[in-house]
Amino acid sequence: SERALVRPNQLVMCKLHDLGTQGTSQVRPILKHVGNLYDIFSSPPNFQKCRMSKGIPMQKMNPSELAKKIGEGLLSFPVTHFAKDFSFDEGPYRRHIAWLLEHHPAGLFAAAGTGEFFSLTLGEFSAVVSAAVRETAGRVPVLAGCGYGTAMAKEFAAAAENAGADGLLLMPPYLVKADPAGLAAHTEAVCAATNLGVIFY
Repeated sequence: SERALVRPNQLVMCKLHDLGTQGTSQVRPILKHVGNLYDIFSSPPNFQKCRMSKGIPMQKMNPSELAKKIGEGLLSFPVTHFAKDFSFDEGPYRRHIAWLLEHHPAGLFAAAGTGEFFSLTLGEFSAVVSAAVRETAGRVPVLAGCGYGTAMAKEFAAAAENAGADGLLLMPPYLVKADPAGLAAHTEAVCAATNLGVIFY
């Protein structure tokens, strides 16, 4: 049956990392419940194109446009800079992003795994994503990390949307082995809490 919690094409990608053939087949049922555009399996650049329909408008680009844009080139995952007191150091962070933009990435992932998502408070996360959005100034889409349990992931999704992100990189709950139905329910709940396009990692 059709599930209404995930908007058409809101899940723009699905990245299944190091699962192998058996793991990939186990998670495939999630894809039956969502309108994803591209299904990225273990070895890029193997893209399996899926049926497309009209995307839902986002703050800057709809999920279809987002998927197309970030599929055009290399993606950038900047580290997050910290001061000596371990607070977010926005100046060096933005200068680093400015340097990355000179190399023309197709998209930038702020406060994701490489960007210390799991080390940031919700307030710090918002500041990092906002800084990335301001520095990129619409030149490339900004996708924000998102994760933890479902309730917290919904809070981070809302914060990313409020900070001006174009999409989310949704990571599964940390150290929790969920069956496909549980992962689908988690993904649907986060998608229902935001208008942003989502990459399920």
